[in-house]
Amino acid sequence: MTFEQDLFAQMMLLDDEPAPWKPAPQPDSSRPRKIGKYEQIMIEVWREQWGPNPGRNRYDFEKADIDRVITRLYPEDQRGIRNAADIKYSFDARKHPPEEMARTGHWAWIGRGKGRYTFVRLQQPNLIMLPELLPKFVPDATPERIREVLGEDEQSSVSRINHSNLIAVALGLEAVVVAKQHDKTSLEALGQFEIDALYVTTSGPRIAIPVSMKGNGDFLSYSQAYNLSRYGAENEVFRRLGHQIRPLGISKNEKTGDIYILEFSTAVDVEDIKILRMEAYRFTTC
Repeated sequence: MTFEQDLFAQMMLLDDEPAPWKPAPQPDSSRPRKIGKYEQIMIEVWREQWGPNPGRNRYDFEKADIDRVITRLYPEDQRGIRNAADIKYSFDARKHPPEEMARTGHWAWIGRGKGRYTFVRLQQPNLIMLPELLPKFVPDATPERIREVLGEDEQSSVSRINHSNLIAVALGLEAVVVAKQHDKTSLEALGQFEIDALYVTTSGPRIAIPVSMKGNGDFLSYSQAYNLSRYGAENEVFRRLGHQIRPLGISKNEKTGDIYILEFSTAVDVEDIKILRMEAYRFTTC
C-alpha cells in the first residue's frame, strides 16, 4: 500500500483498494440542503456531459458551455456569479463536487487550455483533508520586532515560514529563497492560473519549488497540485537549466496553529499525482 493509500485509509476516506467507480457516501436525505448558484451551474454543466455518455472517466467542456448554463439558469439575476475561473476555484479549494456528481465517484475540474476544461474522475476526493499529526517543533527565527506585529493570518504564517527557513528544513535542503509570489501565468496545457509562491535553492542542485498555500478555510487539492506540476514541467527556464521540480502544498491547521507541508509528485495527468510526504510543524519561541 502506498503512503497516500495508507493515509486515506486511516481517514476512512478510501478502501484498501480504491476504485474510481465507488460512489461517495451520501448525506442524510432527511436534511435537504440548499444548493448554491455555483453548485447548480456545475451540476447543469455536468449533466450535459454525463447524460449522453455516462460512465466515462473524463469529460471535456468549454467556457462557452458554462456561460450558456449561467444565462439559462439565471437570465435576470447573476449576482454573486463572477466568472468561470471563480467557479472552478470554488471546487479546487472550498467545496466538494455536488452530490449528484459524487454519486458517480470523486471528480476534479482541471484546465486544459484557455477557456477549455475537463472533469476527471479520481481515486480519492480532490480536496485534501488533513489528518491530526504529531508536530515537529522548530524554532521561530523571525526577528522579534517583526514577530511582535504578526498575527495569525496567512501572510503572517508565510513570514514565519520564510524567516525560519522552514521549506528548506522540510525538504532537507540547505537554504531556499522566494523567487516569485502570486505568479499569474498562462500555460498552453492549462490556461490561466496562479501559484502562490516559487522558491528556488541558492546553492547545490538547481531545485524549483512551486507552492500552493491555503488557510482561512480553503483546502489543498490534487487539482492544485497538478497545476504546480505542470507549471514546473512547462517552464522553459527550468528545462534549460535542468531544475528539479518539487511541488509543495502548505496549509495551516486553524485549531492548533501547526503548519502542514505536503510534497507532491510530478505527473502529466492529475490522476497520477501522489502525496510523497506530509509533516506538521509547530513554531517555538525562546
